[in-house]
Amino acid sequence: MPGLGEEAGEALVDHPDIRKIAFTGSGVRGKRIMQRATESMKRVTLELGGKGPLIICDDADMEKAVNIASFMGYLNSGQFCAAPTRLIVQDSVHDEFVEKMVAKANAMKPGYWKDEETTRGPIVSKKQMETILDYIEIGKNEGAEVAAGGKRLDRPGYFVEPTLFINANNDMRSVREEIFGPVLSVLKFSELDEALEIANNSNYGLSGGVFTEDMRKANRVALEMQQGNVNINTYFSLWVDTPFGGFKESGIGRELSENGLNNYLETKAVLVDCN
Repeated sequence: MPGLGEEAGEALVDHPDIRKIAFTGSGVRGKRIMQRATESMKRVTLELGGKGPLIICDDADMEKAVNIASFMGYLNSGQFCAAPTRLIVQDSVHDEFVEKMVAKANAMKPGYWKDEETTRGPIVSKKQMETILDYIEIGKNEGAEVAAGGKRLDRPGYFVEPTLFINANNDMRSVREEIFGPVLSVLKFSELDEALEIANNSNYGLSGGVFTEDMRKANRVALEMQQGNVNINTYFSLWVDTPFGGFKESGIGRELSENGLNNYLETKAVLVDCN
């Protein structure tokens, strides 16, 4: 059924013959869908927002961590719900990590697909671009420092520079709220307990990860990080047989794998008297 959400989406949710709704989008819309679906007791699965924490320990493979954090963080110009937007970096390697991330951000070439040097595309709409720029101003007003980017590109189209905030903390709106744009924040930690506290202090829980050569640290993060997907020395390494979905306000249910199929099935018990 083609059409905008107010037409097609609400018609699908309200229709009495439709028994299952799967939605990918914002938390605001997801909550509205859940409310409307209760009228006919539809099954609902939701894949909503994220504010992915990625912990970088001092024993990490720094080049690999920077390459993956920058690639996945700015993927689709940040229009990616599972993006690692909260980079939680151990203080002893903080400056090195930031320096390398700034170089990566500055080397990116936003543009249209037909431009040969393009490495990142535009923002989906003028409204979304303005939202992203508003969040950048909010971050600066909150005390975060722009280490890279921070502006709209001076060219036709809806382009925002790959942006990196430093001196950020978990109390800032720019750190806590999903921006859905090319804006990453670096937060410092000293001990792993502190890193996990920062990572879990969020309303979201879609995807996160850790870079470390110590598998004891990695296993602890995998156990304690409150994310539907936890990545060790990689990020968003997703396969068709791997369940994908979030904790908290990141959604309900799972996509892919047997877990995803089960969302579309009902369990039926058949009892027979053989006498």
